[in-house]
Amino acid sequence: MEEALRAMLGAVPAISARVAARIDWGLAPQGQALPCITLTVVTDGPVDHSLDGPGLSRARVQVDCWGETYREAKVLSRAVRTALDAWQGGVITGAFLAGAGARDLPDDDGVTEIHRVTMDFIINYHFG
Repeated sequence: MEEALRAMLGAVPAISARVAARIDWGLAPQGQALPCITLTVVTDGPVDHSLDGPGLSRARVQVDCWGETYREAKVLSRAVRTALDAWQGGVITGAFLAGAGARDLPDDDGVTEIHRVTMDFIINYHFG
Protein backbone atom coordinates (compact mmCIF):
# COMPACT_ATOMS: atom_id res chain seq x y z
CA MET A 1 0.00 0.00 0.00
CA GLU A 2 2.77 2.43 0.93
CA GLU A 3 4.60 2.05 -2.38
CA ALA A 4 1.38 2.28 -4.41
CA LEU A 5 0.20 5.41 -2.62
CA ARG A 6 3.53 7.21 -2.97
CA ALA A 7 3.80 6.26 -6.65
CA MET A 8 0.26 7.42 -7.38
CA LEU A 9 0.79 10.83 -5.79
CA GLY A 10 4.12 11.26 -7.59
CA ALA A 11 2.49 10.49 -10.94
CA VAL A 12 -0.14 13.24 -10.70
CA PRO A 13 1.10 16.26 -12.71
CA ALA A 14 -0.58 18.82 -10.41
CA ILE A 15 1.35 17.31 -7.49
CA SER A 16 4.67 16.40 -9.09
CA ALA A 17 4.96 19.88 -10.63
CA ARG A 18 5.02 21.26 -7.08
CA VAL A 19 6.96 18.64 -5.11
CA ALA A 20 8.91 16.61 -7.70
CA ALA A 21 9.94 13.50 -5.71
CA ARG A 22 9.59 15.11 -2.26
CA ILE A 23 6.96 12.65 -0.97
CA ASP A 24 8.17 10.78 2.10
CA TRP A 25 6.77 8.32 4.63
CA GLY A 26 7.31 9.44 8.22
CA LEU A 27 9.54 12.48 8.37
CA ALA A 28 10.92 14.61 5.58
CA PRO A 29 14.73 14.60 5.39
CA GLN A 30 16.43 17.40 7.31
CA GLY A 31 16.74 20.52 5.15
CA GLN A 32 14.35 19.25 2.48
CA ALA A 33 13.13 21.88 0.04
CA LEU A 34 9.51 22.98 0.19
CA PRO A 35 6.82 22.30 -0.76
CA CYS A 36 6.77 18.62 0.16
CA ILE A 37 4.44 15.88 1.37
CA THR A 38 4.81 13.52 4.31
CA LEU A 39 2.66 10.43 4.82
CA THR A 40 2.03 8.66 8.12
CA VAL A 41 0.08 5.48 8.82
CA VAL A 42 -2.10 6.31 11.83
CA THR A 43 -3.87 2.95 12.05
CA ASP A 44 -3.79 -0.19 9.92
CA GLY A 45 -5.56 -3.49 10.25
CA PRO A 46 -7.54 -6.21 8.55
CA VAL A 47 -11.12 -5.71 7.47
CA ASP A 48 -11.70 -9.42 7.02
CA HIS A 49 -9.80 -12.58 7.84
CA SER A 50 -10.25 -16.17 6.81
CA LEU A 51 -8.25 -19.37 6.92
CA ASP A 52 -7.22 -18.55 3.34
CA GLY A 53 -5.09 -15.69 4.66
CA PRO A 54 -5.40 -11.95 4.88
CA GLY A 55 -7.90 -10.20 2.71
CA LEU A 56 -8.84 -6.57 2.59
CA SER A 57 -7.08 -4.18 4.98
CA ARG A 58 -7.95 -0.64 5.98
CA ALA A 59 -5.48 2.06 6.96
CA ARG A 60 -5.93 5.62 8.10
CA VAL A 61 -3.16 7.65 6.48
CA GLN A 62 -2.32 11.21 7.50
CA VAL A 63 -1.17 13.32 4.57
CA ASP A 64 0.72 16.48 5.51
CA CYS A 65 1.31 19.10 2.83
CA TRP A 66 4.14 21.49 3.77
CA GLY A 67 4.95 24.89 2.29
CA GLU A 68 6.86 28.09 2.94
CA THR A 69 3.50 29.87 3.10
CA TYR A 70 0.04 28.72 4.14
CA ARG A 71 -1.18 29.37 0.60
CA GLU A 72 1.52 27.11 -0.87
CA ALA A 73 0.62 24.29 1.54
CA LYS A 74 -3.12 24.76 0.92
CA VAL A 75 -2.81 24.72 -2.88
CA LEU A 76 -0.77 21.50 -2.64
CA SER A 77 -3.36 19.98 -0.30
CA ARG A 78 -6.13 20.74 -2.78
CA ALA A 79 -4.20 18.93 -5.53
CA VAL A 80 -3.71 15.92 -3.24
CA ARG A 81 -7.36 15.90 -2.20
CA THR A 82 -8.57 16.11 -5.80
CA ALA A 83 -6.30 13.26 -6.87
CA LEU A 84 -6.69 10.92 -3.90
CA ASP A 85 -10.31 11.22 -2.76
CA ALA A 86 -12.34 8.38 -4.32
CA TRP A 87 -9.26 6.96 -6.12
CA GLN A 88 -8.47 3.29 -6.67
CA GLY A 89 -5.67 1.47 -8.47
CA GLY A 90 -3.36 -1.49 -8.08
CA VAL A 91 -3.58 -2.95 -4.56
CA ILE A 92 -5.63 0.04 -3.39
CA THR A 93 -9.36 -0.65 -3.75
CA GLY A 94 -10.43 2.77 -2.54
CA ALA A 95 -9.11 5.94 -0.93
CA PHE A 96 -11.52 8.30 0.80
CA LEU A 97 -11.08 11.61 2.59
CA ALA A 98 -11.88 11.15 6.30
CA GLY A 99 -11.07 14.65 7.54
CA ALA A 100 -9.19 17.81 6.67
CA GLY A 101 -8.05 21.09 8.09
CA ALA A 102 -8.40 20.52 11.82
CA ARG A 103 -4.63 20.80 12.26
CA ASP A 104 -3.71 23.52 9.75
CA LEU A 105 -1.04 25.26 11.77
CA PRO A 106 2.39 26.74 11.21
CA ASP A 107 5.20 24.58 12.52
CA ASP A 108 7.41 27.05 14.37
CA ASP A 109 10.65 25.43 15.49
CA GLY A 110 12.12 28.75 16.59
CA VAL A 111 14.37 28.96 13.53
CA THR A 112 12.10 28.90 10.52
CA GLU A 113 8.37 28.95 10.11
CA ILE A 114 6.80 26.50 7.71
CA HIS A 115 3.14 25.80 7.16
CA ARG A 116 1.26 22.50 7.17
CA VAL A 117 -2.14 21.41 5.95
CA THR A 118 -3.20 18.00 7.24
CA MET A 119 -5.73 15.54 5.82
CA ASP A 120 -6.67 12.00 6.84
CA PHE A 121 -7.62 9.38 4.28
CA ILE A 122 -9.06 5.91 4.72
CA ILE A 123 -7.19 3.57 2.38
CA ASN A 124 -8.72 0.16 1.63
CA TYR A 125 -6.20 -2.22 0.09
CA HIS A 126 -5.30 -5.84 -0.54
CA PHE A 127 -2.64 -6.99 1.90
CA GLY A 128 0.05 -9.37 0.79
